[in-house]
Amino acid sequence: MLIWRCKKCGWIGRDSDLGLHYGNDEEYCPRCKEVDSIATVDFSDRFNSQEVEKLWQFFGEIPIDDEDAILEEFLGFSEGTDRIEIWHWFDENYPEGVTELVNGGRHGN
Repeated sequence: MLIWRCKKCGWIGRDSDLGLHYGNDEEYCPRCKEVDSIATVDFSDRFNSQEVEKLWQFFGEIPIDDEDAILEEFLGFSEGTDRIEIWHWFDENYPEGVTELVNGGRHGN
Protein backbone atom coordinates (compact mmCIF):
# COMPACT_ATOMS: atom_id res chain seq x y z
CA MET A 1 0.00 0.00 0.00
CA LEU A 2 1.39 3.38 -0.99
CA ILE A 3 0.77 6.30 1.36
CA TRP A 4 0.62 9.84 -0.04
CA ARG A 5 0.83 13.29 1.55
CA CYS A 6 -0.03 16.66 0.04
CA LYS A 7 2.66 19.24 0.73
CA LYS A 8 0.16 22.06 0.20
CA CYS A 9 -2.74 21.13 2.50
CA GLY A 10 -1.32 18.29 4.63
CA TRP A 11 -3.78 15.61 3.50
CA ILE A 12 -2.52 12.06 4.01
CA GLY A 13 -4.07 8.95 2.50
CA ARG A 14 -3.78 5.78 0.48
CA ASP A 15 -3.13 5.63 -3.24
CA SER A 16 -6.74 4.51 -3.69
CA ASP A 17 -7.91 7.78 -2.05
CA LEU A 18 -6.27 10.05 -4.63
CA GLY A 19 -8.40 11.88 -7.16
CA LEU A 20 -7.86 11.16 -10.84
CA HIS A 21 -8.25 13.51 -13.82
CA TYR A 22 -9.44 11.02 -16.41
CA GLY A 23 -8.64 13.20 -19.41
CA ASN A 24 -4.90 13.33 -18.73
CA ASP A 25 -4.62 10.47 -16.20
CA GLU A 26 -3.14 12.71 -13.45
CA GLU A 27 -3.63 11.95 -9.79
CA TYR A 28 -4.41 14.83 -7.43
CA CYS A 29 -5.00 15.60 -3.77
CA PRO A 30 -8.67 14.94 -2.99
CA ARG A 31 -8.76 17.84 -0.50
CA CYS A 32 -7.11 20.76 -2.34
CA LYS A 33 -7.07 19.29 -5.90
CA GLU A 34 -3.33 20.01 -6.34
CA VAL A 35 -1.48 17.75 -8.76
CA ASP A 36 2.12 18.84 -8.15
CA SER A 37 1.97 18.82 -4.34
CA ILE A 38 1.44 15.11 -3.69
CA ALA A 39 4.23 12.67 -2.94
CA THR A 40 4.57 9.22 -1.45
CA VAL A 41 5.89 8.91 2.09
CA ASP A 42 7.70 6.16 3.96
CA PHE A 43 8.85 5.30 7.47
CA SER A 44 11.85 7.65 7.22
CA ASP A 45 9.59 10.72 6.93
CA ARG A 46 8.41 12.74 9.93
CA PHE A 47 4.77 12.56 11.00
CA ASN A 48 2.70 14.35 13.63
CA SER A 49 0.55 12.39 16.11
CA GLN A 50 -2.63 12.62 14.05
CA GLU A 51 -0.80 11.39 10.96
CA VAL A 52 0.64 8.45 12.90
CA GLU A 53 -2.89 7.59 14.06
CA LYS A 54 -4.03 7.66 10.43
CA LEU A 55 -1.10 5.45 9.42
CA TRP A 56 -2.07 3.04 12.20
CA GLN A 57 -5.56 2.80 10.67
CA PHE A 58 -4.05 2.06 7.27
CA PHE A 59 -1.74 -0.55 8.80
CA GLY A 60 -4.85 -2.31 10.09
CA GLU A 61 -5.83 -2.94 6.45
CA ILE A 62 -2.58 -4.76 5.62
CA PRO A 63 -2.94 -8.55 5.45
CA ILE A 64 -0.64 -10.51 7.77
CA ASP A 65 0.20 -14.21 7.48
CA ASP A 66 0.24 -16.85 10.24
CA GLU A 67 3.88 -16.03 11.00
CA ASP A 68 3.13 -12.29 11.54
CA ALA A 69 4.71 -11.14 8.26
CA ILE A 70 2.96 -8.44 6.22
CA LEU A 71 1.76 -9.65 2.83
CA GLU A 72 2.21 -6.37 1.00
CA GLU A 73 4.49 -3.34 1.18
CA PHE A 74 3.50 -0.73 3.76
CA LEU A 75 5.10 2.66 4.35
CA GLY A 76 8.39 1.48 2.89
CA PHE A 77 8.45 -1.75 4.90
CA SER A 78 8.76 -4.54 2.36
CA GLU A 79 6.43 -7.49 2.01
CA GLY A 80 7.53 -10.14 4.52
CA THR A 81 8.48 -7.65 7.27
CA ASP A 82 7.48 -8.90 10.71
CA ARG A 83 4.48 -7.09 12.17
CA ILE A 84 6.36 -6.53 15.43
CA GLU A 85 9.09 -4.56 13.63
CA ILE A 86 6.41 -2.21 12.32
CA TRP A 87 4.80 -1.99 15.77
CA HIS A 88 8.20 -0.89 17.11
CA TRP A 89 8.27 1.89 14.49
CA PHE A 90 4.82 3.05 15.64
CA ASP A 91 5.94 2.86 19.28
CA GLU A 92 8.96 5.07 18.52
CA ASN A 93 6.98 7.57 16.43
CA TYR A 94 3.86 8.03 18.54
CA PRO A 95 4.42 9.99 21.77
CA GLU A 96 2.09 7.81 23.84
CA GLY A 97 3.37 4.57 22.29
CA VAL A 98 1.78 1.74 20.38
CA THR A 99 -0.34 0.67 23.36
CA GLU A 100 -2.27 3.94 23.11
CA LEU A 101 -2.73 3.39 19.36
CA VAL A 102 -4.15 -0.08 20.02
CA ASN A 103 -6.64 1.60 22.37
CA GLY A 104 -7.76 4.16 19.79
CA GLY A 105 -5.15 6.92 20.08
CA ARG A 106 -5.52 10.42 21.50
CA HIS A 107 -7.72 11.68 18.71
CA GLY A 108 -10.21 8.81 18.84
CA ASN A 109 -9.20 7.19 15.56
